[in-house]
Amino acid sequence: MIKYHLTRVLEALKTDNSKALSDLINTQMQLDTEKYYYDYAVQKSQIFKNIIERPTEYSDIRIKARKFSKNYKTYVDYSDIEVIEKDTKLEFKVSFPGYIEVKKIEWLIVNTGYEARKSNQLRGNLFESSEVEDEIPINLRKRKTEHTSYSGVHYVISKVTDKSNHQYYSTPFKVRVS
Repeated sequence: MIKYHLTRVLEALKTDNSKALSDLINTQMQLDTEKYYYDYAVQKSQIFKNIIERPTEYSDIRIKARKFSKNYKTYVDYSDIEVIEKDTKLEFKVSFPGYIEVKKIEWLIVNTGYEARKSNQLRGNLFESSEVEDEIPINLRKRKTEHTSYSGVHYVISKVTDKSNHQYYSTPFKVRVS
């Protein structure tokens, strides 16, 4: 029982959200820590907050992910409900309807939690290009590779800009790291 309670306290502390620990105590050690990671992401990333407050902008932009299986030395599909370990290589791929004439693809990576903050690796305040836009074909720009380094729930959003400069956003893809 003590081990269970200590594990829950540690999970609450990892969210780096001060409200998590007091809520954990008030709910008799039952707490959905994902809510606190989400609140932290909204608090720390104004871009993330602005995107999630405009759900109609999501349209048909989707992110799929694969993780690198070290045992099989290949990629396998990864669902955003799965919990993965640190030091896992992930590849994200954005898909969008054919009617969008793509000019640019960018990625927002939002790191949250105590470990990311402690390492000065909180991200989420700028979009990153897939690669140098003019040097690679569009089908390769659809991909973004990342490595998991910090416990917590992190978010990935893709922004697709068409040739008339209209921007489309994917729904946030959750990355849960143990």
